[in-house]
Amino acid sequence: MNQHRWDRATQSNHCPNCGSQRRCHIRHDGEAVRCYFPHKGSGWGYLQDSAKNPSGEDDNGSFELRYAEPPKNPDGPTRATFAECHKVYARLLELLPLTDTHSDHLERKQSLLPALVKRYRLASLPPRNGRFMVCRQLEKEFGKELLQGVPGFKVGDTGGIEIVAVSSSGILIPYRSGNDVTALRWRLDKPGDGGKYRWISGGDGPPVRTSAFVADPSDYRDESRAIVVEGEWKAIHSAEHFGELALGVPGVSGFRLAGPMLAERGIETAALAYDADQRDIPEDPTKDNEVARQTIRAAQWIRGQGYELELIRWWTDFETAVPKGIDDAIRAGIELETLTGDEVDEYLSALAERHGIEVADDQGELEESETPDDGRPVLFMESKDLYAQKQTLAKALKTLDPPAFFIKDRALVTVCDGEALSHPGVAELRSEMDQLFRFTAMNKRGEEVTVFPLQYLVESLRSTPHHLKVPVLRDFTVSPVVLPDGTVTTEPGYYPSAQTLYTGKVRCADVPQNPTRKQIEAAVALLMEPLQDFPFFEDSDRANALSLALAIVGRGVIAGLMPAYMVAAATHGTGKGLLASVLCLLATGQKIEVEPWKCDGEEFRKSVTSSLMEGSRLVCFDNVNDEMDSGNFAAVVTADVWKDRQLGANKNVKLENRTIFMATANNPAMSAEVQRRFITIELASNEENPADRSNFKIRNLSGWIRDRQGELIAALLTLWRAWFAAGKPRWRERKLGSFEPCCEIIGGVLNVAGIPGFLANKERVRAEVDSETAMWGRFTSEWLSKYKEEPVTVSDLHAVCLYDDPRTQLSKRAETLLLPVLGAGNEHSQRTRLGKALGRIRNRVFGSYRVRKVDERSRHTLYSLEYTRAIPTKMDPQFSDAEENLKNVCNVCTTDKKPHNEAKKEEQTFLQTCSSTSANVCNDSEDLSGEVAEALDGLV
Repeated sequence: MNQHRWDRATQSNHCPNCGSQRRCHIRHDGEAVRCYFPHKGSGWGYLQDSAKNPSGEDDNGSFELRYAEPPKNPDGPTRATFAECHKVYARLLELLPLTDTHSDHLERKQSLLPALVKRYRLASLPPRNGRFMVCRQLEKEFGKELLQGVPGFKVGDTGGIEIVAVSSSGILIPYRSGNDVTALRWRLDKPGDGGKYRWISGGDGPPVRTSAFVADPSDYRDESRAIVVEGEWKAIHSAEHFGELALGVPGVSGFRLAGPMLAERGIETAALAYDADQRDIPEDPTKDNEVARQTIRAAQWIRGQGYELELIRWWTDFETAVPKGIDDAIRAGIELETLTGDEVDEYLSALAERHGIEVADDQGELEESETPDDGRPVLFMESKDLYAQKQTLAKALKTLDPPAFFIKDRALVTVCDGEALSHPGVAELRSEMDQLFRFTAMNKRGEEVTVFPLQYLVESLRSTPHHLKVPVLRDFTVSPVVLPDGTVTTEPGYYPSAQTLYTGKVRCADVPQNPTRKQIEAAVALLMEPLQDFPFFEDSDRANALSLALAIVGRGVIAGLMPAYMVAAATHGTGKGLLASVLCLLATGQKIEVEPWKCDGEEFRKSVTSSLMEGSRLVCFDNVNDEMDSGNFAAVVTADVWKDRQLGANKNVKLENRTIFMATANNPAMSAEVQRRFITIELASNEENPADRSNFKIRNLSGWIRDRQGELIAALLTLWRAWFAAGKPRWRERKLGSFEPCCEIIGGVLNVAGIPGFLANKERVRAEVDSETAMWGRFTSEWLSKYKEEPVTVSDLHAVCLYDDPRTQLSKRAETLLLPVLGAGNEHSQRTRLGKALGRIRNRVFGSYRVRKVDERSRHTLYSLEYTRAIPTKMDPQFSDAEENLKNVCNVCTTDKKPHNEAKKEEQTFLQTCSSTSANVCNDSEDLSGEVAEALDGLV
């Protein structure tokens, strides 16, 4: 049996379990520890990544050092959770401010300025007799039972909670994981036999749980490198000096405590900077230099974890006197030297030879996999050649069909469960690659061994994904779609010509290449069946609904922007949400993604960014109750590329916008800017309580669609194929500003299919929904009735809003309509708000009048209404229909002859039309009709 020597814990080699510097024993090779807490006098071995083993094993090397949750003591208090410990520690630090004495000591002795002291939340622990009120306050806030399970607290002789610490005062140093305080270390003002640093734990309480002390610099210069040092002050000085993450381990043997943070931060290079006393020869020849031994072991461990190793030193030989710690060297202005590559090996060999330390060949080496050959392709990684490693991996990835990784919006993505796109982190990427390939590398003995995908390789590829030369992804779909060239994705896979990935999760029936009229009619009839029970306001609403399903499967054909869709109704229970769900299920075979309407601001941008990053094809904002006046929503609908801050990172992302947005609402109210971006589908039930309706032709609509999923998607694709077979005719009967290409294509598909009414409800919806334009239109009508076209002040217009004028017999309609503008303030406040609102609508046209700002006075801003009309000429191709052109202007003549005559005198021209229709349209007087005819003869 192999016997090992056990040494008592010391200040430089403390117990990694409880932090004790005197009571516990550590095995000579550092691989095991016997932690002696006074629980009935039993000896405990603390096992790596496992629980304590109180069985009292013999010294036969069976104890391997581990860091994990110890078991609950059946005779003691319940162990507090990490979250509970953080709350208690954070509150304790708030109750214990740093004293002037400690602040002065930190500034003079440690050169820690107040800003750094505040950032690291250092506090002062008073002597034992000064802790009573603090303990009572904690007991009042958290309770005695919880505090007993927090490391550092116990029930005292008096029955109250006490802090487990000696009577001396000291500085409390919080250890963090992220923003959470996980442990408290204590620097004693009057050190005893156990040294000047202790953990706030022990006694009758549970042991401490922690990782290394984390020091983040004020300004990062390199986020891929971390420095591992001894102690907290050295970590703080190193972080500020190098501009890098610094991890302070509590003792030279605690280097493994840096592991969790190195992995969490995605570190590629770890620089070891242990104290200069690693060079010293011990006075007692029977003892080793523990710092030197642990320096070598820490270096081997860092390499074994897959990190690049560097050593930082401030000495050139083993004899010259230099400051002990790196913090002293930094304060003294001594130049720091960084050893890399072979320089590290040479120094470690010299250090081991100086102290006679025997270095095991297999320390920190990559272990050979115990798993037999499982069929994964083997990738041999060239040692220390990142370029060669990238090329090897890139060639291997090219052999995968379908591809496992893609580049979308300049980022590396993969498909998660065949349903959504995922932006994997380093850990996920390493795991994914380990599933695809078996990575191997050469160890120091020249043997090829299995390794886990190297972290620095994965991190490098994640930062520069184009080095992998993986396919570019533009569109992602789980169901069949039509591509820009008319190809239907009937087979799963990646389609390079359209940069589209079809996962094949949802399949469809056969789609004819050149559909006949009979096949087109059958497809239309099948698609109309699931829509027959919805109470559409008119046929145009049904056509608009079908256009959404067509747009989803044909989004790849539409290169430009896509308008949003609104499903509106007068009351709840009409079927808005069901219709949205049915249209999504009809086109994709998937449930619709529903999100709450977040109005505006950061939460809305985060939601949109997440949806675009996941490659969502359709996003629905359900039951919008607020007025839709969102600048962010207006921006994303008309944005080919969406730019926003990446979630969880400090950089922006640019995402191609391929998502279709829709919303549902009861009697939606929206600004003119938002309303013009919607295609509306309106439902109008004839029942008082639509939710009570039961006379449906299809009882279980969702089940009916799922049973015919393949046929329904094939029907949509058949209509697209019919459009391609007809020569892709464009439809120009009606349009939606900014979305002309989309309307021309979708309208063309519907026209070929024989479905009329697309966008026919546009004007009706605009009048109903655009509350802002309607409000200002009525106000300008009141304004015109009272002041005609005379310049007026804001005060004059404010009077129009507030009361009836007996001379003009004005009504109070304007008061109600402009109430959102005026607000509920006093008269001065309302005039101010009205003035700002008028400034925002200046030069806008309501009816036939434009709101103009008149500069006739220096003290007051004047506004007036100016009559305006479009005066087309025979050179303008927009006005080809003569009769319609004449109607556009002459509707004014039927109500007021004066504006028409003034316009005639100013322009000396009229709309081009035939004189035979002029009398029918402009019928306010025979003389005027004659003048119109005469002018028309001149134009012709």
